[in-house]
Amino acid sequence: MTTTSESNATNTFETPSQQQEPHKGWIMPKIRALVGAFHKKAVLAIIGGFLVHLTLGTLYTFGNINPYITSYIREHSGPKTLTYEKAVWLQALMMSGQGIAMYFGGKASLVIGTRLSVLIGCWTMSIGVLTSAAAIKGSFFWLLVTYGAVFGLGMGFAYAQPLVLAMKWLPNYKGLASGIVVGGFGLGAFIFNFVQTAYVNPNNLSPDSLDPLDPDTKYFSQPEILDKVPDLFLVLGATYAVMQLIGTLLMFEPPDDIESERDNLLNNDDNVTKSDELSRTTGSDDSRPNYTPRELLHQPVFYNLWFTFFTMSSTIFIVSSLYKTFGQTFIDDDKFLQIVGSIASVGNGFGRSFWGYLADRLSYRTVMLVISGIVTVLVLTLPLNTYGGKPMFFIWIVLTFFTFSGCFSLFPSATTRYFGVENAAANYGLLFTNQVAMANLGALVSTLLSEPLGWTGLFVLIGCVTAIAFFITLWFPAKAMDKSIEKCTEKKQMICM
Repeated sequence: MTTTSESNATNTFETPSQQQEPHKGWIMPKIRALVGAFHKKAVLAIIGGFLVHLTLGTLYTFGNINPYITSYIREHSGPKTLTYEKAVWLQALMMSGQGIAMYFGGKASLVIGTRLSVLIGCWTMSIGVLTSAAAIKGSFFWLLVTYGAVFGLGMGFAYAQPLVLAMKWLPNYKGLASGIVVGGFGLGAFIFNFVQTAYVNPNNLSPDSLDPLDPDTKYFSQPEILDKVPDLFLVLGATYAVMQLIGTLLMFEPPDDIESERDNLLNNDDNVTKSDELSRTTGSDDSRPNYTPRELLHQPVFYNLWFTFFTMSSTIFIVSSLYKTFGQTFIDDDKFLQIVGSIASVGNGFGRSFWGYLADRLSYRTVMLVISGIVTVLVLTLPLNTYGGKPMFFIWIVLTFFTFSGCFSLFPSATTRYFGVENAAANYGLLFTNQVAMANLGALVSTLLSEPLGWTGLFVLIGCVTAIAFFITLWFPAKAMDKSIEKCTEKKQMICM
């Protein structure tokens, strides 16, 4: 929405050359405003956050590793009747732990600092992975504790702080900043899917053991695959721990005068774009409301965001955990399925920056409508992949990951835009509690309904739930929230005068 005062402010900063040729010279001034407005340490801080999220994002390798884990437990520990659909409780506990611990990680960062709080969460996650080498030899229950609960709690404790740190460095590009960092979360599976498959199944063997209760489902029984599964957790856990240490050491805090330094750059750059000038004249984060977590719970817009995220997560959970299992029903090529998951993770990573940038240029509401609409269509048509074969499966899975990835840049930026940056980590932790509910509900659906519904019924159900997100977003009170921010900005500017 553009007000009269905004229009006047914009015209004030237009140069004659900009008025005559508004399309000319747009890119380089934008880059100068983006890159030159912060310390060089900002680059290291964002790289550090990206590196940390590469390891946290191995949550999305579960769809790739699930066949190896489930097959090992059926052969060497128990229960012998474990299925791929029941094994998704591992991912459900990961996501539940993430949703529970994220709020506490945000609160801890205010007391012990960003670096220490992130490192505590990261190494808790890595310990969970390392101890899974012993847990998987015991039973599925112990693996639920280590690779499920401990992994998830550690991941959640460390998740939000790198995002908030990046948005502090780039206060006027919150969607882009959060998108870059969580892009690491999406790309983590791209790297480690290759690591997992190359280590466990380098010869691209296919599942060879039929389930007598479900003749359409196969499991691995080859010793050359299953014997490597416990040691895989040691390789992954040690690698994660080293990457996490390096990442946290790079996470520098921004100076208190970051906003004034950016203002100086804008004042000294004659070619700065109108959108940059407008963001400066309408106030910084310091002039916007900062809600505490308790105050947040009294804001209706919080519940709009919460239920939108909740319904979108149905697709995120089911597709990310079962895409490979679904693909195995009509594609007999483990290496191909691993490549699909890895390329989809690239889409997951770059999609976060793409959608975050669009939200900066447009609005949360507009972009979320596009995302929820596209994902709904993709999920509803997933059953057609059995007719389209490898090409269609590849396109649909990659597009689905690319599109739903936008949730993880839009919701953090919306949280800071509408509720302030001061308590952003804790506030986003509250918003992320929807993952606890959806992860457990999704696991119940997978366990109880996947067999009677079949793949077609399951995807139609999930597609309909995702469609609800579209209609919730239609009711998002964007104009009311923007007016609230403008009033708060004007009030604080009058006080300063």
